[in-house]
Amino acid sequence: MSHVITDGLFENARAYPEKTALCTSQVALTYQELAGQVAARAIYLREVAGCNKGDIIMLAMNNSHLFVEWFLAICEVGAIAAPVNPLQSAAEWGILVQQIQPMLVIADEHNKPHLMSLHTANILEAGVSIKTDVSSYQRTILDGGNLFYLALSSGTTGGPKGILRTHDSWIDSFHAMSIEFGIDSSDVMLLPGPLYYSATLICLLHLLYIGGTVKLTERFDAKETLRQMDGTTCCFMVPTMYRSVINEMEQVGRQGKGRAVTKADGAMRTFITAGAKMDISLKEKVTRFFPTSTLYEYYGAAEIGFVSVQIGIGSGNAVGRVFHGVEIDIRDEKGASLPRGQTGEIYVKSNMMAAGYYGEIPLDGFYPSGSSTNIWKSAGDVGLLDDDGVLHLSGRKKEMIISGGINIFPTEIENTLKQWLYTKDAGVVGIPDSYWGERVAAALVLSETPPGWEDALQDYLRERLTPHKIPKDFYLYAELPVNQAGKPDKAKLRSEITEKSQG
Repeated sequence: MSHVITDGLFENARAYPEKTALCTSQVALTYQELAGQVAARAIYLREVAGCNKGDIIMLAMNNSHLFVEWFLAICEVGAIAAPVNPLQSAAEWGILVQQIQPMLVIADEHNKPHLMSLHTANILEAGVSIKTDVSSYQRTILDGGNLFYLALSSGTTGGPKGILRTHDSWIDSFHAMSIEFGIDSSDVMLLPGPLYYSATLICLLHLLYIGGTVKLTERFDAKETLRQMDGTTCCFMVPTMYRSVINEMEQVGRQGKGRAVTKADGAMRTFITAGAKMDISLKEKVTRFFPTSTLYEYYGAAEIGFVSVQIGIGSGNAVGRVFHGVEIDIRDEKGASLPRGQTGEIYVKSNMMAAGYYGEIPLDGFYPSGSSTNIWKSAGDVGLLDDDGVLHLSGRKKEMIISGGINIFPTEIENTLKQWLYTKDAGVVGIPDSYWGERVAAALVLSETPPGWEDALQDYLRERLTPHKIPKDFYLYAELPVNQAGKPDKAKLRSEITEKSQG
C-alpha cells in the first residue's frame, strides 16, 4: 500500500504526540489531538453521514481548525474534498452545487444559512458535536492512486472547472517542496491566505505530513500577519499580501515607530510566493526588510503542479530553474520541440501533475500511480529556456494580445512598467479596436503623478520596448482588481478598461 495524505498525521501523532501541529486564534492542537479529531470526524462521515469512497464533499468554510479537521477526515474515508470560496453569491453557490452535485456540504456557522436556501444538497454544520471513542479507530484502506481533492474555480460563466488530484501527486510534491525550499519538521509555517486556494492548502498539508507546525490565520490582515511572524520560520503568501505587509512596515517606519518586525525578533528564514509574478521592486523591498531571509518564487499551475523556482530577486520575466523532479519542453504551434532561447508553449512532465478534470475520469475509480508520469502537459503558458536552464515566462497563451496581426504578451510590458520610477503596480490587457483588432492598454497604480508624467512614461517605454508593445491607453487605479485568492483578476480588469474606453 502506498502512502496517502493523512499517513503523515497519524505517524506524527505516534512519534510526537505532544508536538504542536496547528495553531489558530482559537485553539492550539497537538498531533495527538488533531489525529483524534480527524478520526472522530472520519467515523462520523462513514457511520452517520454514510460517505463512501469517491463521494464529493464540499467545504464551505473560512480558515479554521475545523476546516483542517474536516478536510483530513474526508481524505481518511477515501472521499474527495472540494473546498470552495465561502464568499460567493447565492447564484454562484447554486451553479456549483448543481454541477458538482456533492454528496454533502459542510459549512461553518457563517455560511450555512444562505446555503440552506438552495434545497439541493445535504448541509452539515462544521461545528456539530461529535462524541466518539477513537481508541479502536480503524483507518480506511486506501492507495496513493485514489483521488482526494477537487480544486474548483468559482465563476458564474461556463460553470466551475474542477481539477482532480491523487494522493500520490501531492505526496511527491511534498518531497520536492522539502528539497527546494529547505523545509523540514522543525519549521513553523505561517499561512495568512485562504485554504480554498490550492497553493495555501498544499503548504498546510505539506507541514502536517512532515511533522512541522502550522500557524493559520482566519483571514488576511497585514498587521496580524506581522504579529504572527514572531516565532515563525517560514511563510507562504501571494504577492498582493506581501505588498500589503511591506506597506504596513513602511507606514510604521514613517510614523517614527521603527520597523514592525526585524530578523532579530524571530526566526523567519524562508518566504515563499506564487500565484502571480512578483515585481522586482517588491522583491527588493522584501529582501531589504528581511535581509537574512530567503525569498522563493515558484511558477506552476493547478493542472501541472510545480514547474520552476526562482531564489532571490532574479530579473525581468525569469521564473527560475526547473523544479525538482520536473522536465520542461518548449514547443512551437505544431508541437515540435524548440531549441534554447526560442519562445514557445511550455510543456511539463512530472509525477506532480493532476489526474484530470472533473467529468473526465470515474470518481470512485483508481487512478494508477505514475500513469501521468510519461505524459507531457501544458497549462497554456508561453516562455523560453535560456542557455543557463532558466525559464522565462512571456505570459498566458489565452492572455495574448493580437494587434495588427502581431502577437503581444502582457508580462514583458507589465514588468517594464513596474520598473518605472513612479509605478507601484501595473496590469496590461488587450481591448477591442476597430482598426488593429486589439490595442494594448495599461492600468497603473502610481505613487505620484507629477506634471508631464504621461510624456515621461512614453519616453521611458520607447527606450525599452518595440513600438507595437507600447500601450496606446493608460488608466489610473488606486489598486488593481484581484480575486478572493489575491491573484490579479485580468478578466475584470479587461472588462473595466473596455467599458471605460467605450465611454
